[in-house]
Amino acid sequence: MEKAIYGLILLILAALPYLSSRVMMPELIRIGRPQLYLEMVKSSWILMFGVVLTSLLFGTRPAELGLVFWSTETDLLTFGCVMGANILLYFLFIRSRKSDRIKKMLRPLFSSEAERALLPRNEDERRSWRAVAWTAGVTEEAIYRGFWLYAAPLLLPAPSAIHLILMGIVFGMAHAYQGKSAIFVTGAMGIGFGFLYVKLQILWPLMLLHALLDLLPTFVHNEKTTNQ
Repeated sequence: MEKAIYGLILLILAALPYLSSRVMMPELIRIGRPQLYLEMVKSSWILMFGVVLTSLLFGTRPAELGLVFWSTETDLLTFGCVMGANILLYFLFIRSRKSDRIKKMLRPLFSSEAERALLPRNEDERRSWRAVAWTAGVTEEAIYRGFWLYAAPLLLPAPSAIHLILMGIVFGMAHAYQGKSAIFVTGAMGIGFGFLYVKLQILWPLMLLHALLDLLPTFVHNEKTTNQ
């Protein structure tokens, strides 16, 4: 029963990228960025709680999903590198609010047509975008690193590299609405985050890293740049 439920959840997670890529941009046009941000936040938390609570009900320990503060298996060097990256990204994010030089440096990294349409342009939207970024950091790590890398090996015994690649493909496809290049970039990042999770065995440092990466473009665009 447990494997059947986990298999169903993995199938749903694999199908969601196709659905999201079909509806994300039309929804953006229909309801606008602020309302879309709210819908993204709500749907992500609902999905994560559904996945995690189902796992816990079947007796999965929080530690098996990476949902603990510390593990005796945590690689200290990896932990130090990730936390160092978090500190650097935090200061870069803080500086990007007022530094035109940093905005100009970051802008080419977030200038696809979909990113210009999706990213915030004013202060009200930026406040909502922060909620999107923190939500993505927590929920996507719990789902794609914590749950996927726990459940998939139960159903398909295979080397961990195979599961990292499969997870990366699904994670990349989940960002297909951002454009074709985003599939490869986020897919590669998903594999990289998966590798870090294997070394850390805890999720919260990766949740911070993920959220801070999503926060980086918060101040990059405004009405002028997005209409260029």
